[in-house]
Amino acid sequence: MEIRSIEKSELWGHLEPHAGKPAVAILFAGDRLICCDEVLAAFDAGQFLGAVTLAARGEMESGEPTIVGLWVHYDHRRRGLGQALLEAAIRRMIERGLTPIRLDLLSSKIEGMIEQLPEGLKKVLDIRQSMFCDSLLDA
Repeated sequence: MEIRSIEKSELWGHLEPHAGKPAVAILFAGDRLICCDEVLAAFDAGQFLGAVTLAARGEMESGEPTIVGLWVHYDHRRRGLGQALLEAAIRRMIERGLTPIRLDLLSSKIEGMIEQLPEGLKKVLDIRQSMFCDSLLDA
């Protein structure tokens, strides 16, 4: 598996087959993608597996560096890919000097991923509670 930076336009090409899924719309549509300046995507043998989006200036230009969306294709979930994407996103933002990193909890699953992070990565997170959307984000 490889995680690499891609263009936002390339992300939409990979997500188009999943555009009808509520999770894709919630995480990557409209303003949630427009604010992002970097996309990290996971591939295996050229197959798109998932992505995480980063916004250096935050959502709606809040000034708070933010991990905006994290999505893994449903056929590849529960294999540690979401964890790998989250860690890659945090490390990339640290490299760019973008800390603290805002992370809104839109799914209860992300809490488990955060618990598994190395302490050095946890300490740069500014975790915000949100209304969970688990039923929609599971799709």
